[in-house]
Amino acid sequence: MIKQDDVIVVFLRSPYSPQIKTRLAKELGENDAKKVYQILVDKILGDVQKIPDVDKCLSLDTMSVQDVKWFSERGLANGWVIFEQNGFCLGERMHNTIVRLSSLYDRILLVGSDIADSTSNDLISAINRLESQEDIVVGPSADGGFWCLGLFNSNIDLFNGLEWSTSNVFSGLRRNIERLNLNCKTITMRRDIDTCYDIGMTTLLS
Repeated sequence: MIKQDDVIVVFLRSPYSPQIKTRLAKELGENDAKKVYQILVDKILGDVQKIPDVDKCLSLDTMSVQDVKWFSERGLANGWVIFEQNGFCLGERMHNTIVRLSSLYDRILLVGSDIADSTSNDLISAINRLESQEDIVVGPSADGGFWCLGLFNSNIDLFNGLEWSTSNVFSGLRRNIERLNLNCKTITMRRDIDTCYDIGMTTLLS
């Protein structure tokens, strides 16, 4: 049910996916890496849950009965919409999600699930910085990617040519934004949790 003008979409892998935190799994083992992922997911869902006056969605890479049950057990049944991503690569899935929601909402904020040091205030700041149709808001991550993305307009291809899973993602995204004559606004840089080093750095910085 559409209640608000703005929506926050948490972009997630299934908690049962074998592709969860593969780099971290090499250091900690698969079971502990999945536990870290679940902690990160619980944190971002909790942060989003605190934000008033926005609709809230989960966008899952797969959506089995098991997946829906796992998320529903985290208290998300009340008001959250869960839907499956559509597309072959991350950029295509993100673009299709934006297109899907742009006819329903004025402002859309996509948020990843790999960040331990983001806050509800970061997300509120991102939405509030979307002031015109030409604005794109990006939260850069310390590894050269980005952890959130906000915009109005779905009729643009922000993700063309991006080198996913490299340190060039944010710089490539910024070039695309400039090429499209849009305004790139950034919020606080945060750190992806991909390795034990990232966990340690986040602990030190928190």
